[in-house]
Amino acid sequence: MPAVKEYREYLENDYLPKARESLSVAENPDGKDCYCASLRFYTMLDSTPKEIFDLGMKTVKKNRKQVEELGKELFGISQFPKIIETVNSNPSD
Repeated sequence: MPAVKEYREYLENDYLPKARESLSVAENPDGKDCYCASLRFYTMLDSTPKEIFDLGMKTVKKNRKQVEELGKELFGISQFPKIIETVNSNPSD
């Protein structure tokens, strides 16, 4: 497979040595502004990245609590991983 070998050598010898270490768009010139504009475009919210992250974490916490309450009510289980395991192994309508 000469083409694959040549591509691998290109990546190793030419591409990777010139690639940046960081994956974040924030590391680009004006990257933080670009990231904020992208968030506004996709979420239609005029919020900071931290505010959006915090809202997501709050929502996940609320949802997890609801799952734990239902798990206790339906299965007598309050541990989230065990509830998920139980639901996945015994699907029902």
